[in-house]
Amino acid sequence: MGEGIPPSDEETMLQSPEEEPTLTEIQRNNGGSSKRPSGLLIGGAVVFVLLVVIGLFLPPISLGKRLGGGAETAVSSGTPTDESATAAPAGSAIPGEITLTTADGTNVNVTGMSLADFVQAHASAAMPGDAAVQGNVYALDYEGDAPEGEVVLTVPAGVSATETLDLLGWDGTQWNFVPSELDTANKQIASHAGKLPQAYALVQFAAPQLPETAVELLPEQTLPVDLLPVVSQVMLGKLSLAENGAVEGEAAPMPTGAYEQFVSASNTGAIINEAALTSILNDSTAQTNQVNALVAAAQAGGFAGVDLDYQEPAASDRDAYTQFVAALADALHQQGLKLVVTLAAPQNLGDRWETGGQDWAALGQLADVVNVQMPLDPAAYGDGGPADQLLTWAVRQIDRQKLNMLVSANATNQVGESFVEMPNDEALSNFGELEFVQGSEEVEPGTAVEVALSGTASPLAWDGDSLTYQYSYENNGQTHNVWLANAASLAHRLRLAKKYNLHGVAVRGLGNVADGPGYAAALNSYASNGEAPAPASAAIVWTVKDE
Repeated sequence: MGEGIPPSDEETMLQSPEEEPTLTEIQRNNGGSSKRPSGLLIGGAVVFVLLVVIGLFLPPISLGKRLGGGAETAVSSGTPTDESATAAPAGSAIPGEITLTTADGTNVNVTGMSLADFVQAHASAAMPGDAAVQGNVYALDYEGDAPEGEVVLTVPAGVSATETLDLLGWDGTQWNFVPSELDTANKQIASHAGKLPQAYALVQFAAPQLPETAVELLPEQTLPVDLLPVVSQVMLGKLSLAENGAVEGEAAPMPTGAYEQFVSASNTGAIINEAALTSILNDSTAQTNQVNALVAAAQAGGFAGVDLDYQEPAASDRDAYTQFVAALADALHQQGLKLVVTLAAPQNLGDRWETGGQDWAALGQLADVVNVQMPLDPAAYGDGGPADQLLTWAVRQIDRQKLNMLVSANATNQVGESFVEMPNDEALSNFGELEFVQGSEEVEPGTAVEVALSGTASPLAWDGDSLTYQYSYENNGQTHNVWLANAASLAHRLRLAKKYNLHGVAVRGLGNVADGPGYAAALNSYASNGEAPAPASAAIVWTVKDE
């Protein structure tokens, strides 16, 4: 997106509120419907025109100087933070700070001012205590209903951590998150098109004092006891889609603890049931049945709400899926329940991120919490890597104060460009069974025994970038690359949530782990700034028993 274009000299003269009152002000000062003799009106008009002509040759317009080629151009040296912010003149743009456009050409004046001045005029516009305004607050003045439009703001000078910079809009009652895009080359943030608020501000929020640490548990899984004190939310289930909007399955709540419990509904498993989701989204009766069934399931189990994990809605059903989520959110909120929405990792197409039938910005406005599935590729979590890039974009679409990064504590199996997660014990099965090359299961003391594994897995190799052990094996002519998960690799991934001051993290696969203390330390390293667990060595150990 390009730099904002400053108004021409003629536009500046017309837009300056100090030189010419608005029509509303003229009507208010004249009583709106006051009548005067026509002779006085004509005489007043002559005097008014004369004064305007004289005024054109006086500062600040100085028409004679401009016509003579001696005009000067004001240059902005960058916007200060709120502590030193100064009022800026009104207009549809403030050069070097903000440019605003409307879809229908509606005239909108923008005035820059400090937060203190804005709050003095609008008492309800005070920011939360953990929010720091960067630069000016930009008040918008327009007639009638809010027009459709978009705004481009320049990142204030001195702000280097753009990954934690949010665009907020004030609606007359409260400040709301505004979806946007970041232009790093031009150091600008551009809002998505939509109804204009009454003011804009760029804000940095502090990291949450008590970040969310959520875990997902599948049926028959049990959370290690060491993890219970460090978990704040548990997603249990899963319920699955059935005909005509009904749900199948059960989700038994865990024993009461210092964590919220949500029932999880999903169309995922061995395959993603796209057909069932499409059927519901194109049947209003089935949608109503589905909403009622999910609310009833949450109430019956005493859950805090529903975790909606419906994946791969068709792109053609994008609006229908958003409307379905809106109906579910409304129904849950009416019962005092919450909605968690789980979104699939988007596809990076270079110039944009593709999310298919999931409208991230719209869904982020509806949900109470959003879990964003992060890449399964262990190599994606380096600084500036794919996971980092995803979060840079994600916090522009969804309020970071409700955003969790969802990562896996499972092993990862790669075939070509495809990555699939699996429990560690399943991944280790690729080494095969113990086979005796020399000797047998019963040996005499001092007798040499030669053994081997029947599988085709290569020896374990340490991957220092992902903090995992990796091996490969062949199956049906295809090479599989497998990374074994551990507590240190989980802590390595969770550090990105700190970088972006996210609401929290969600972890899948902790019901499969044996190292409860290690994974508890990994969660503590994120939530409480504890020491991250060190990588443990890995080796194949043979045990000989004397029976």
